[in-house]
Amino acid sequence: MLNETAPLYTIKDNYGIYWLIPLSSQLETYRQKIANVEIKRGKGKCMSYHIGVISGEQRVFRISDMIPVTINYIDGEFTIGGNHYIVKDRKMIKIINQKSRN
Repeated sequence: MLNETAPLYTIKDNYGIYWLIPLSSQLETYRQKIANVEIKRGKGKCMSYHIGVISGEQRVFRISDMIPVTINYIDGEFTIGGNHYIVKDRKMIKIINQKSRN
């Protein structure tokens, strides 16, 4: 469930739909979930979650919980300390985009 203050990562597809990926700070919970998937499928095979660094802190990208929305439902950009935050790590962007397409 998302609330209006939950941090989100957003991907726009070719049809103008925005896909919102919730972020979580519950690292240990999701590390265990990732480990369980990797035991079954192999290392690096977990497509549901990704751990990355956002503004100097590790966060879990909950890809399996992403939801589609149109621009009408987006109030504004994610901010940290009042500043708009844009993910600049190209490698992380590529990984998240690949996982979200799957």
